[in-house]
Amino acid sequence: MFGKSKDMKGVIASFTSEAKAIAAAQQDLANKKRSEIAAAQVELDAAVAEIKVADAFIANVEALATPASE
Repeated sequence: MFGKSKDMKGVIASFTSEAKAIAAAQQDLANKKRSEIAAAQVELDAAVAEIKVADAFIANVEALATPASE
């Protein structure tokens, strides 16, 4: 009777250890994905800034190309 109880404790400890390892792996993956998303956001923000600069440049060129009314 006591032998089975010890065996079950070992099985439970094994499952607990595996569950903790899986949780840690999932957390590592989630952290990696968060880092990738943050890097992509930085790239997106830079692209938006470049577009705004280009839009301002185009507006200036259009303003210079429009003849002034006298």
